[in-house]
Amino acid sequence: MTQRSVAVVGLGKIGLPLAVQYATRGHRVLGCDINPEVVELVNTGTEPFPGEDNLKTMLSNVVNNGSLQATTDTIEAVRQS
Repeated sequence: MTQRSVAVVGLGKIGLPLAVQYATRGHRVLGCDINPEVVELVNTGTEPFPGEDNLKTMLSNVVNNGSLQATTDTIEAVRQS
């Protein structure tokens, strides 16, 4: 599979699991959110809304291996994808 750079805009209940799925499949993912608290939590590998099956473990793994990063700078994330 070809590795791609992907931007996911919005790290809510839909966007964050989507970003994690792309990252677990070997893509470099930049997740964007307007909420700096969400960005900070994601960048530490902490799920901002607990309760999604397996998200905690998968999020921690992809953040720790560098395949998922979060930012508030949507324009730059899209530019890099």
